[in-house]
Amino acid sequence: MLAHHKMEQKKPINADLGLAHRVFFDLTSHKRAKKAIDFALKMRDANYHTLIIGDDKTGRITSTLSYLKSYTDKMPAPEDWVYLKDFNKENAPIPFALPAGDGILLSNALKDFIHNVKTIINKTVHSSAYIKTVQDIATQVQYNIDKEFKALADFANKKGFHLEQTSEDINVEPNEGVDTFSEKDLKSIRENLAKTSLTANLSTQKANRKISVFQTKVIKKNITPIWKEFKKSYLKFLGTWLDDLLVDILSNIDLFFEIESKAQTQNDQETLQRYATNLLVDHSKDKHPIVHLEANPNFDTMFGSIEYANTGNQGIETNFTMIKAGALHKANGGYLIIRAEDLLNNPELWEDFKNALRDQAIHIHEKYRENSPSLLDRPQPVSIPLKVQIFLVTSPSLYYQIIQKDPDFFYYFQVKAEIDPDMPATASNMQAYQKLLMSFAYKFFKKGITNTALKYLINRASREAGHVKRLTSHFEGLVHIIEESTAFRARHLSLDKETIQKVLDARHQRQCRIEDQTIREIKNEVIMIDTKNDRVGQINALTVLSVGDVEFGVPSKISAQTYAGTDGVINIEQQTEMAGPLQQKSALILEGYLKGTFAQDFPLCCGASLTFEQSYGGVDGDSASMAELIVILSSLAKQPIRQEIAITGSMNQFGEAQSVGSIHIKIEGYYRLCCETELTGSQGVIIPKSNLDNLTLRPAIQRAVDAKKFHIYSVSNVIEAMNILMAPITERYTTQTYYQTSVFPKIYNRLKTYHQILKNHRHN
Repeated sequence: MLAHHKMEQKKPINADLGLAHRVFFDLTSHKRAKKAIDFALKMRDANYHTLIIGDDKTGRITSTLSYLKSYTDKMPAPEDWVYLKDFNKENAPIPFALPAGDGILLSNALKDFIHNVKTIINKTVHSSAYIKTVQDIATQVQYNIDKEFKALADFANKKGFHLEQTSEDINVEPNEGVDTFSEKDLKSIRENLAKTSLTANLSTQKANRKISVFQTKVIKKNITPIWKEFKKSYLKFLGTWLDDLLVDILSNIDLFFEIESKAQTQNDQETLQRYATNLLVDHSKDKHPIVHLEANPNFDTMFGSIEYANTGNQGIETNFTMIKAGALHKANGGYLIIRAEDLLNNPELWEDFKNALRDQAIHIHEKYRENSPSLLDRPQPVSIPLKVQIFLVTSPSLYYQIIQKDPDFFYYFQVKAEIDPDMPATASNMQAYQKLLMSFAYKFFKKGITNTALKYLINRASREAGHVKRLTSHFEGLVHIIEESTAFRARHLSLDKETIQKVLDARHQRQCRIEDQTIREIKNEVIMIDTKNDRVGQINALTVLSVGDVEFGVPSKISAQTYAGTDGVINIEQQTEMAGPLQQKSALILEGYLKGTFAQDFPLCCGASLTFEQSYGGVDGDSASMAELIVILSSLAKQPIRQEIAITGSMNQFGEAQSVGSIHIKIEGYYRLCCETELTGSQGVIIPKSNLDNLTLRPAIQRAVDAKKFHIYSVSNVIEAMNILMAPITERYTTQTYYQTSVFPKIYNRLKTYHQILKNHRHN
């Protein structure tokens, strides 16, 4: 494989995995995706989001991640986002954007400002001038109140009464020794007492207001200079919130007082919380826009969350400082990569995600609290504008499901970036491939990788592509081989070919239990497969069995019985509902070929019962259609088929051989069986000629083919296959003469006999 390609001389390479993943886009398999991503990046302002479509292990996520990071290297970091308390609307914190790194500066500056305000307020209220003014106001009011009460007390005393102060009120009581008194006087005194008390209360309230006005005025005067300085620094970003801040401080001066009581701690906490900064997104350590991969998208990780704390009395509390950012917040102003299946597995999440893209806003969704008691103080934060570009990664199969189920999908994802499953083994692709392999090899092995091991992995890439002239884009599978090699070779050495072979052998050993069991059952004749003799109406078809993530080749016996009748081809698998649509289609193609070839002079009066022997699961695909036709023709001609030759290949109604998949797995499975049961030297396989470029065989099998111990025959049509399987080696015929010689005359005569039998039967 790939022997015609010249390997580049191996040179030491730095194990920069970010660079290695960016090299993915140097491969032609990723060229289409690269151009699409470049286009999307230019259309960022128009909200063009991108769908990355590629098979697993094609580096679709890691390469996109690295490519986007390299794209952002020359771009500045996005804005920080903070939440601040809305003093005019409780529990509806307001978001503000600041230049990267200014968020933490604001948080510290606001904290220092509040601390300084507290210091100034306490110095102000403890100053001698402030205390004297307050005392003067209070003293004057108290003097007037005392004067009024003294006058009332003197009046009451003249009338035989006195005023008695209790803990709750002032009462009018008769003087000692006074036995009689005037009810009228008592009523008058009580009325005057009520008026005096009211006047005293109003005077006290007026004095308190006067003190409050004075307090606010003097404190405002003292804190205004530092507020103006703070406002000057952040007016551009916070706007009128700064004015609301000053108003709120002056409305809640009591929160800043230092008091000698247990309430001080609670007072301080309330102050810190009220004037805190929730630094939701901090880019102080970022130099460029964020490229964020969200590995576990849910409502909290995507849209953010609100945390709650236990109060100790089986209650919970929260506030706006406990709002936490989600992936959309973190990637805002940058790029967000998500696996499509992770979103689509939760339809409700998917709908809310689309709504966020539609509204270009991030709303926090507390889905888990929908059925919980509502909290009066629960924050209901104002949404943050969404300015992110989404790269949604999916597989081809899921992509087709998406477009069928969600017709609005393309409204949100207008750019499709597809990664091809393989690429041609051109010089540029080979060079890029080597760079990738070498970079990962140097990550795991100090001395990198040998040239023979490098070539071996390149051949492996061709094998996984299933084509000698192509390379797989499923590069991560090769990286896993390099990584697993560390279990068999010391890291301070270089990775060699022998170690890679050990990895592959160990993998096969771990995965081949079912394969080994199948081979054992064939050897013990539990499964009846003949690899040496000739048999009529029986043929070995090459098939592939899939068990989980493991595939292996194994022959399957197909048998046919023919008879006079008008049933046509009876597919037993179809009759028992074990056949898939492709297998049923191939049976109809066989009937079309038979009628087109043998029913030109008389109707096809033949029944053919066809089945896969000892098959107890479903059967689908058309890769055995050539084998099915040949086994029917063998039964009609009573001509034996060589069981030592197995066959695979689809065919059309004209008998032309068509390509099939997994050709190397099928051949390797039959070769192993022949080795296990005795390799005779005359065994082999028949494949379509169009599959020759897909022969990416293991070295051991290629050596057996080169030594003519195992044979691979390629055919263009079913007649060439019949010539190999049914004619004696000394009587090989050309396609042109085959219809007039060998088995075809026998088949024609047999069908003619069947026609006569049915004709006589109808007349009788």
